Amino acid sequence: MRLEIARLKGGGPPAEGGTSVETVKPKREVPAFVRPNRAPRKQKPRRKRVESFSRKREPAHVEVMHYPEQCSCCGRRLTVGGSVHRRRQVIDIPFVPYEVVDHVIMSRHCGVCRRNEVARPDLSEVVVGKSRFGIRLMALIAHLNSACRMPMKAIRDLLASLYGLRISVGAVAEVLHKVASCGSEMYASLRSSLLSSPFIHADETGSREDGINGYIWAFSNDTERYYLRDQSRGSKVVQEMLGDYEGALVTDFYSAYHYYRDEHQYCWAHVFTELRRLRADGPGNTVLAAWARALADLYDEARAWSHPRRPARERKRKSFENRLLTLVRPYTAGGLPWENLAERLKRRVRGMIVFVEHPDVAPTNNAAERAIRPYVTKRKVSGGTRSMKGSNHRAVLMSLSETWKLRSHPGLRAFAQMLARRPAPHTG
Repeated sequence: MRLEIARLKGGGPPAEGGTSVETVKPKREVPAFVRPNRAPRKQKPRRKRVESFSRKREPAHVEVMHYPEQCSCCGRRLTVGGSVHRRRQVIDIPFVPYEVVDHVIMSRHCGVCRRNEVARPDLSEVVVGKSRFGIRLMALIAHLNSACRMPMKAIRDLLASLYGLRISVGAVAEVLHKVASCGSEMYASLRSSLLSSPFIHADETGSREDGINGYIWAFSNDTERYYLRDQSRGSKVVQEMLGDYEGALVTDFYSAYHYYRDEHQYCWAHVFTELRRLRADGPGNTVLAAWARALADLYDEARAWSHPRRPARERKRKSFENRLLTLVRPYTAGGLPWENLAERLKRRVRGMIVFVEHPDVAPTNNAAERAIRPYVTKRKVSGGTRSMKGSNHRAVLMSLSETWKLRSHPGLRAFAQMLARRPAPHTG
């Protein structure tokens, strides 16, 4: 019995004294593709709320009264009066079938002119052109595809299960093309509005079209997001997009943006990411740790400094640039692991402290990373597009949808207003 227990516990045969001798199992190797667990960290104490929050009641559409029928003690029937004891809200959605409206165009004969007069109703508020789908249905399909990032097959299945409406994937694609065509004018005005802003964040990522690699470019600020799909990742795309733009451009260190000679703020977040990688590769390097700490202190001081007058900000910006040069020059040669980073900061020093002189400009390009994230998510879901038409129309729909989201406008209603040719939220 003891031998069997020792075997089940992973040990060997029992020793002479009656105790088993355990065997050490070899440690299982973790595959290279498995990401390591993060290091344990101390849980921060929860911050106390200034005020308590409770669930707010929604305005009721229907009120159902529930009365007791009889006394639970004596059984007497209760029929008169009553007072409110408590309320319980139930939020639910109705299952409604889709609606088909036949617009019958009638004609009447004029006895004087001897001709038939045909009615010419204005249906622009309910349908686009000669489409058989109404504006609300088209807006829902566009919203599900762009804002909710649903593929066309999922949209087809949702319409079938929720409304009982059965349409093909091709019909869904045609609706998306139609909505994008209706939004092309707003898409162009969105670019004009973006180019008139004081700063623009830019970033790019891969985007496949019919199995061919390409790129999606994202240009954004606090209120607009503009997506552009192109086969190239070169500076020509940026130059054609920005044209004679004279504001501040915020980017990472990718070379396609280096041509821009006006105010150009480079991303400090990329600098600190590179520093963390270097420190992880050389954990015991005290010189690197001290240099990284000095750069972080300089950055924190520059972020905290502010002044209402432009001349003072210009002088302070120059002072910070000189201090940054003093920090990086000693490490631009000598074969150190951080030599490339120091050389990069030295070459781009004029674009590292722009945010001191221009407080509206962010010191990082995190806004562009957030702007391009929805498109990356959409790419992961769908895997790309099949044609240039589909790529361009996706850029239009995503630009409008993400702009409305930035401005806290409901995308479904905004699409419906655009299709009905009413003023849409993002045009102001």
